[in-house]
Amino acid sequence: MTADIRGMCDDPDTGVSVQIRYASGQSFDARTGAFQATNSSDTVTCHRAPLSAKDVERSGGLYQMGDTSYHVSSASLTSTPDETTAIYDTTTGERWDVITVQRDVLGAHFDIVARRAGG
Repeated sequence: MTADIRGMCDDPDTGVSVQIRYASGQSFDARTGAFQATNSSDTVTCHRAPLSAKDVERSGGLYQMGDTSYHVSSASLTSTPDETTAIYDTTTGERWDVITVQRDVLGAHFDIVARRAGG
């Protein structure tokens, strides 16, 4: 089963290419006196699907129509995504902000729910 899930997440024929960008910290620029965010990222193929009306209803107001679920193989990631993570579609450049992250019980993949930035 774990191999099936990973295969679905990594399949280039049915998956989409995204960049998972993690906020990894910040650096201080003494010259300007400003903090600058630093990021790390992984570019992966994942399975993407819009949330159903039933999923939105069950969330108790957390999710909205238009929110999207990303199934990402955990072996493809160098860090664990969280609510500070952003997802960028490598084809369109659209940014999606992560709302929730759940790891499956076998540890094979993450189910990440995200909302289009500005949406």
